[in-house]
Amino acid sequence: MFRTCNRLGLARDKCAGWNICPFPTEGKNPSRAELERARPYTMRVLELLPKLTVVLLLGNPAQKGWESRFLRRRPDVEVILGASPSPPGINQKRNREDFESAIRRAVSVVERT
Repeated sequence: MFRTCNRLGLARDKCAGWNICPFPTEGKNPSRAELERARPYTMRVLELLPKLTVVLLLGNPAQKGWESRFLRRRPDVEVILGASPSPPGINQKRNREDFESAIRRAVSVVERT
C-alpha cells in the first residue's frame, strides 16, 4: 500500500496507517461489537493528529466502522472512500483503479493544505 501511495505522490511522512480494529478480530471482518470496542482507540489516534486533513477509508469494514459519528467530531477532515488494498480484491482491475483513485484524491487534499 505505501509503495502505491509513494508512486502516486503521497509521501510516507504525510500519512499514517490505521486499522479500524487495531486488534485481532474473530472473523474476516470485525463485528459490530468489535467496532464499538475499537472506537476509543480510533478516537485517541484522531486526537493525536491535530493537523489531519484527510481520512482514506479503504474497504467495507473501514467504511462501516467509521460511520458518521466520527465525522461530527472532525468536520475539518475530508473523508475519501476506496477499495481495500488487500488481496484478492485488489487484484481485480476495477478495485485497483478505485484504490488508486482514492489515493490520488487524498494527494490533492494534502497538496491544498
